[in-house]
Amino acid sequence: MPPDYVFPFQSEAIDVLRSAIAANPRDARAPYYLGNLLYDWQPEEATQLWESSASLDPSFAITHRNLATAYMHQASGADITKAITELEKAVSLDHKYALHFTELDELYEEAGTPLEKRVTLFQQNASVVAQRDDALNRYVALQVAAGQLDDAIQTMSTHTFAVAEGENLNVVEHWTEAHILRAQTEIQTRRYRDALKNLEAAATIPANLPIGIGFDIANAHQPEIAYWSGVAYAGSGNKKLAEESWKQAVAQPGPTPARRPGRSRDAASGKAQDYYRGLAFQKLGQEDKAQELFRGLVQFGQNELQSPAPTPGASGFYPERRISPRARSANTHYIAGLGYMGLNDQAAAKAELNQAVQLNPGMASAINALSRLP
Repeated sequence: MPPDYVFPFQSEAIDVLRSAIAANPRDARAPYYLGNLLYDWQPEEATQLWESSASLDPSFAITHRNLATAYMHQASGADITKAITELEKAVSLDHKYALHFTELDELYEEAGTPLEKRVTLFQQNASVVAQRDDALNRYVALQVAAGQLDDAIQTMSTHTFAVAEGENLNVVEHWTEAHILRAQTEIQTRRYRDALKNLEAAATIPANLPIGIGFDIANAHQPEIAYWSGVAYAGSGNKKLAEESWKQAVAQPGPTPARRPGRSRDAASGKAQDYYRGLAFQKLGQEDKAQELFRGLVQFGQNELQSPAPTPGASGFYPERRISPRARSANTHYIAGLGYMGLNDQAAAKAELNQAVQLNPGMASAINALSRLP
């Protein structure tokens, strides 16, 4: 019978399923169903049942996905290599599920898998990925990191993302980041009017993108947007508006968005605004204040690297999971790298930013910062 929507949960079904396994040992569905039923209470036996089911029918993607979950939560410790292998099997099958791409990419991120491999996987399965907002959100993030800004912005401009709890809420961050990065490119090519339009768009979130509770997108990147606006105005010869923009950048620190499960980059994004405040202070001729901010970023990074990592949540690669130690370290190296950039210590900045990108190859902000170093 078709397995769609079949998820036995009654204890009475345990004996029924065991009898079914005994009656027909070649049936792959009964051990799959029994594994689903037992996993919360007897994960070791459930894992063995799923392994048996997968050996009998390796073409059923959900069994491989369940095994990936089990391998990430086994009592002996998470085995990310085995989990990735199972999810790679799941997404390679004819019947694909968008959720599996989300979960696989989360594991890829945690393992430091090269960006090119991740982007290619999503490109080759774009029609499936588009069926779920959390998967599409990750695709957009990968496009931004890979510099495919026009494609990312096109998707975010035309697709209505659901207002729901979960990691898809940070699509607004991709929107802001993509427009800021595109503005930087336009500044480099002296298209200052276009740059200013993109910077304005960076702080103007369209209605089709959900904004999470406690997240003030209008102010979260205010110093960064104001700094680059000043650069664009200065390039176009409008010194007055340039100075006004830089004064806006230094007026107050950009707030750190509320820390919520699944928002792995919030702390780094908030702290990074001090770097742009420092650059704005330099433009205003207040070098002492700039240097103080830059030194603070380096010190922050050093302190974070020495402090113990918070205990990760037990929810695996679901949206509510906490930031992984690897991602936390990447964020910290990124902040320290910005501080060294401000202090004009290019060797130290490059070392920190390279470390950030090695730890998190999909970290667009670190990739961009590294590209600005000679």
